[in-house]
Amino acid sequence: SPHCGTSALSEPYLDNEMTRRLAFPPPPPPPAIPDPPKCGILCWSNDKLFEIMKGLHDKGRQIAVHAHGERAIDQTLNIFKQLMKPGDDRRHRLEHAGFITEDQLKLCGELGVLPSFFVYQLYFYGKSFYNNIVGPERTNRWAPMGTAVKYIDIGKISIHEDHPSFPGPSWPFANIKTAVTRTQRDDPNMVFGKENRITVEQAIKASTIGPAYQLFRDDEIGSLEVGKFADLVILSKNPYKVDPLKLDSDIEIVETYIGDRCNFIKKRA
Repeated sequence: SPHCGTSALSEPYLDNEMTRRLAFPPPPPPPAIPDPPKCGILCWSNDKLFEIMKGLHDKGRQIAVHAHGERAIDQTLNIFKQLMKPGDDRRHRLEHAGFITEDQLKLCGELGVLPSFFVYQLYFYGKSFYNNIVGPERTNRWAPMGTAVKYIDIGKISIHEDHPSFPGPSWPFANIKTAVTRTQRDDPNMVFGKENRITVEQAIKASTIGPAYQLFRDDEIGSLEVGKFADLVILSKNPYKVDPLKLDSDIEIVETYIGDRCNFIKKRA
């Protein structure tokens, strides 16, 4: 998590009482790589991580690597680059991809490595990132989906939630709102990287067909098409017509269906 010092950054965390208290845990034991001061930690040496990933890749397994920070993402992508061949459809993933750069996203597109973004952090912690932890530039490219779609089809990107690293219940429309507005829940006026906002349609795809594609299940779920499971929700309002800043408050789930069977109906007052 970037807010407790385990994001392997290329530049130091901000220096203040909070980061001195929270952001710099002791380095892990060997064979971890020595880290630049106050830049967070890498958990594995290059050789050890290569050994792990190659073993899985050679067995035909799909790999998902939790990677926060430019150094962690560089390390991971360099190994994917060694393992993957042109035309590979392995759908290996970067989980979270916090602070990923545009060059790294371009390489993801070339390799076919798919990001699953944790944009929802901005909903809870955007101001803390901006003011106290990493500063404006890095906060503005946290989960940079507007940049990602320049290199990767939105139907191959996902967004997710990550309990228990944020308070409150799971609520996909708060996640969608964050991808669309890039605002913190209590301040609609402060936008963290307006260039990285995406549309409501793109955010819904990143919550439906994108995850299905990443799981090799896009032929079964993720969109409403003949031959796919009838997994769907009925909403109280059309998300395309709701104020994006109210996506988390103005939409309710009315009914849900899994495999064409209704398994939830909202009780009427």
